[in-house]
Amino acid sequence: MAALAIVGGNIARVAESTLNRSEISAGVIALKADYENQLQVTPEAKMQRAIVLGQKVSSINTQVPNIDQLRSALAMNLSRFKDLTVLGTGSMLQTPCNFLAETETYRKKRKYGVKETSVVRTTEENASSNGDDRERVRKALMTFDALRRNLMNEDEFCKELGGGARRPDLKAGSIMMDKGQWINRGRRFIGPVPGVHVGDHFYFRMELCVIGLHGPSQAGIDFITAKNNQWNEPVAISIISSGGYEDDDDGGDVLIYTGQGGNNYIADKKQSFDQKLERGNLALERSMHYGVEIRVIRGVKDNMSPSGKIYIYDGLYKVEQSWLDKGRSGCGVFKYKLHRIPGQPEIGSAILKNTRVWKAQPQSIPDLLHPDISLRIEKLPVRLSNNVDNEKGPPHFEYTSKPLRYQNSLVQLDSSEGCMCVGGCGLVYCLCAQRNGKQIPYNSNGILIKGKSLIYECNEQCRCPPSCRNRVTQRGLNVHLEIFRTSDKRWGVRSWDPLAAGTFIAEYTGQVFPIEEQAAICNSDSEYILNLKHAQKGTEWGSVSDILCEQQQQQEEGSNPAFPPLNFLIDANKFGNVSRFIKHSSCPNLLMQFVLHDHLDIRFPHVMLFARDNIPPLTELTFDYGSAPASYSEESGENRVLVKLEPLLEI
Repeated sequence: MAALAIVGGNIARVAESTLNRSEISAGVIALKADYENQLQVTPEAKMQRAIVLGQKVSSINTQVPNIDQLRSALAMNLSRFKDLTVLGTGSMLQTPCNFLAETETYRKKRKYGVKETSVVRTTEENASSNGDDRERVRKALMTFDALRRNLMNEDEFCKELGGGARRPDLKAGSIMMDKGQWINRGRRFIGPVPGVHVGDHFYFRMELCVIGLHGPSQAGIDFITAKNNQWNEPVAISIISSGGYEDDDDGGDVLIYTGQGGNNYIADKKQSFDQKLERGNLALERSMHYGVEIRVIRGVKDNMSPSGKIYIYDGLYKVEQSWLDKGRSGCGVFKYKLHRIPGQPEIGSAILKNTRVWKAQPQSIPDLLHPDISLRIEKLPVRLSNNVDNEKGPPHFEYTSKPLRYQNSLVQLDSSEGCMCVGGCGLVYCLCAQRNGKQIPYNSNGILIKGKSLIYECNEQCRCPPSCRNRVTQRGLNVHLEIFRTSDKRWGVRSWDPLAAGTFIAEYTGQVFPIEEQAAICNSDSEYILNLKHAQKGTEWGSVSDILCEQQQQQEEGSNPAFPPLNFLIDANKFGNVSRFIKHSSCPNLLMQFVLHDHLDIRFPHVMLFARDNIPPLTELTFDYGSAPASYSEESGENRVLVKLEPLLEI
C-alpha cells in the first residue's frame, strides 16, 4: 500500500505521487479498519495519535522543523478528494513519518492573488477623479516600502551575526495582507485602477499585488475567471511584458505579446514545448472577443533597482488580433497583438528610454539652454532647459554645493568623536550607529530606511572609508537633475533618473543666519529664503510601528536622537545650488532630513532632501517648506517667499 498517514487527525498521502483516486480511497478504508480493529482505541485516543502505514517510517524532526506546517501541508495536499475522511482535529503528532525529499511540494504556499468578490468596470475619467484613491495608493506603497526597507535592514544585521537572507519584498507583502492593508482586494477592476496613474513606477512585483494593479505575484497574465464576470468566460485584465519570452515584440503603442507556458525556466528560459489555449492564454483571446481593456505593465531592466527591474504602468491596450505561431525555438506559441488606446498620457517606459539616451548623448537633449549650470562643481552635470517661453535662464547666483557661511561659531569635532570601523560601519560596534539609536540610518544601497529627527553620519575623525554606508550625503549629487521651465512659467527641478523612495537628492545650500536676523535679511528681493522654524519633522516617514509588534514601536521610539532646535534660516538668493529651484507642495514627493557630519552643533544641521516616494523620470520634484504665509498660493506658483511676509518670530 502507498504510504498514508493520519496527521493531526487528517488523512494525507506522504509518498508516491502516482496514486489515483480509487487507490487512495482503498488505502483510507484499510487504514481505518486497521486503526479500529487491531488497536481498539477510543475516539478520544484517536485524536492523540498518528498512525503511518507504508514505507520509510523514520523521524521527521530533522526534516520539517514546524509540525503545524507539516500537518497543514499534508492535509491540504489531498483536500481536493472529497471521499477522504477526516478522523479528528487538534491531535498531537506522536509517531512521525519520513517526508519526501521534495518537501517544497507539500509546503503550504501563500496565495497572493487578488480575492475575487466583485468586478468593477472603470474608465480613465472616473478612476482619476478621486484624490482620496491616489492617497490610498501612495500610503499603501509607502507602507510596503517601509516594511521592506526595515526587513532588509534586519537581514543585513543578521548577516553580520552569521544569519541567512530572506526576501524582504515577499515578507512585506505577506505582513500587509495579514494586517488587511492590501487595497482593492475585494474588487477586480476592468480598466484603470483608481489612484494609479499612467507612468507610475514600481520596483517589485509584490507592489502590483498590494494595490490591485496586477494580481498574480509570478504569472504574467491576470484574468477574471468565468464565474466572476458577466460573459461567463475568462477575460484578461492586465499583463506584464518584461521580455521573459523570446518572441515578444514591443513597439510602444503596438505590442506583440507571447502567451504563457512552454518556457524552460530552469535551464535556458527558452520555449521547450507547445503552449496551450487555457487559463491566461484563453482569457486574452476572450478579451479580444469582448473588447475588454488590458492594463499593460512593462518590466525594464535597471541596474540601480533593488530588484534589478522597474515595472512601469503604461496604460490601457486592447487585443486586436491573436494567432498560433511557431516560435523561434520551433514550439507552438500563442501571440496577441495589442494596440494602445489613444488619448492617454505619454508611455512611461518610453520616457525612461528617452532619458537614458539623453544621459548617453547630451547633444540630443531638446531645448537645452546650458549643459551644466554647476560648472562642474557637482559630480554630475545640472542641465538647464526651456520649451515653454523665451526666458534664457534664472537671475544670476553663485553656485555652491555646501552651506557657504555660518554666522555663529560651531561646536567642532575632536579626535574622540570618530568610529573605529576600518572596513566600513556595521550595526554592532560602531560608535556612529550608537549615536543614531543603535542603527545605521541607511541600508547597504545608500537608501534612507526611515525618517529620523537627526542623523549623525560618519565624519573626518572616523576610520571608515569614503564608501562607508553612513556617508551617503557627503558624496554629493548622484542623480541627473535638470532645471526646467514649468507650465506656469517658473523654474522647477526634475530628475532624469527613476528615484526609489529614500534616495538622497541634494542638500539645500546657501547662507546660514540665526533666525533673529530674519527682519534684517528679508527685503523685497528675497525669493529664496528657507525658514527652518516651519520645517516638518518627517520622523513618521518609513515608520512601521503601527503594523509590527509593540516591541518594534518601542525600538523606533528609542532610536531617534533629540530633534534639533532649527532656529536658523538659509538664504539662497546670492549663493545656492539646484535645490533653490525645488518648489513647495502640500503633497510633496521629497522630504527634509537633518544631518550632522562636519561638526556636532545641533543648532545648525545640514538640510538634506530625500525621495519620499518612488518618483518616475521627468516628474517635478517638490518638498513641504512648512507653514506658508497667508499670501501663499500653490496654484499661482508664488511659493518661495516664506519669510519676508511673516512677522519676526519670538525666540
